[in-house]
Formats: sequence, C-alpha cells, structure tokens
Amino acid sequence: MLNSRWLLCGAPGLSPGPASEASTLLLYTLLHGSKSFQEYVLVRSDPESLLVPVLQQLYKANKRRANHLYMLQIILLILSQDTSFSHNIHKVMLPGTVSWYRERLLHKVSLGSLVFIVLLRTAHQNVGQLQDLYLPTNTLAALANLAPQATSLHSHAAQRLVGLTVQLARRWLKLSQAARDPLAPPLQELQVPQEFLRILLEVINCILSLNLTRNPELVYALLHKQEAFGQLRGQQGLAEPAENLQVSRSCSAGSVQL
Repeated sequence: MLNSRWLLCGAPGLSPGPASEASTLLLYTLLHGSKSFQEYVLVRSDPESLLVPVLQQLYKANKRRANHLYMLQIILLILSQDTSFSHNIHKVMLPGTVSWYRERLLHKVSLGSLVFIVLLRTAHQNVGQLQDLYLPTNTLAALANLAPQATSLHSHAAQRLVGLTVQLARRWLKLSQAARDPLAPPLQELQVPQEFLRILLEVINCILSLNLTRNPELVYALLHKQEAFGQLRGQQGLAEPAENLQVSRSCSAGSVQL
C-alpha cells in the first residue's frame, strides 16, 4: 500500500516537497479511482499526515495552477464525505503552532478547525472574484459536508465563517437593492452570491442545531455581527435560513455562558 504522506512530500521521479503537482495528481487519482486506497486513508489514525500537507498547498493557492487547485479541492471534498473522518479530525490537536499560516498565530488548534480555516480562506479569495465558480462551489460543498460534525471550532475558524457570510450578505443586499431600480438591467450575477450565501447560512445553522453548546466561539462571533444577519430577514430566497439562524442565536444566548 502506498504511503499517503509519501505522495505529498515527494517521491522518486517527482518534484520534491509539497509543491509537487504530480504528487497531488497521483493522490487524487488513487482516492478517486481506488476504493481500497480511499478506505485505507479514511481509517488511518493519523489524518494529519495527509491533511496538513494538502492544506498547506491549498493555502499557497496564488502559486498554484488552476488544475492543481481543482485536484486539492476534490481531495478534500472526497474526504469530507466520510462522516467518521469528518468527526475524527476535530479530535486531533496539532502540536505547537501552524508555522506556514501567516494571518494569525494558530496555537492549540484542532485539525478540523484548520481544515475550516483554510477552506474559508480559499472561499473568501474566490467568492470575492467570482471568475471561476468551480472553485468556490467545491469549497463550500466541502464545508457543508463537514458542518454536521464540527465541534470546538477555533475562534479564528468561527470568525472566518461569520466574516465571509457577512461579506457575502452585504454584497448580495447591495446587488439586490440595485436590481430594484426599474431602469437597471437584470442582474444575473445576483443569483450566484445568493446561492453561496444560502449555503453558508445553512452551514452555520447546521453547526448550531447539532452542536450548539460545543461551539461557543461561533456563538460569540455571531453575536458580534447580529445586525448584519438581521438585514436578511424577509429577503426572498434567504428568509428561511435567516429566520432559522435568528432562532438558533436566541437559543444560544441561554445555552452558552457569555
């Protein structure tokens, strides 16, 4: 059986180090095409040996070709579909700090929270441009898969999740207001941020409904941005998830000690 860490950290005939697109292609091909290899990866007791190199590659997205990014995202999407794997990664605490993450010092962070952080950072970069819908769609799909098992999210993961949702909400509200102008042409791009916003609202709702008391940092982050979410109530296409979020926040106020 091929070692999954060997696939990402270099192999004979492949470029050395985690930057190797050929190594990523080999891992992607095995995960996608070999059920036995996929099962082997999913039951390993050290998921960090595979995920951390993948996340580090995805973190350096601006240095990757589009095809490389697609493969990295599909790898995470495949892994996120397994419930046990998604649950177990939140039990793995990474030692020390994540040295390659530059935005903030990440100390005492779980593997699951690191997955959320990097995926949300990737989504933030791609959703802002909306030039290639394939990238943010895969990223948000992976987040939706991971949401039911998300526990003890790191404060930075919670802030990124809420921050991206608020950013999309403000953008959608601005576009929606412009679309009401009778002289304005139809805004086809309104549908894309609305769909992405709906997915993010459902991710938050899912985490709160299933693991409310085990995610206090998400509750705190939401309370700091509650005004932005209140503006979505009654908006067509977003009313239900926004209302559900309001109910979840009301329940959380009594369940989590502030």
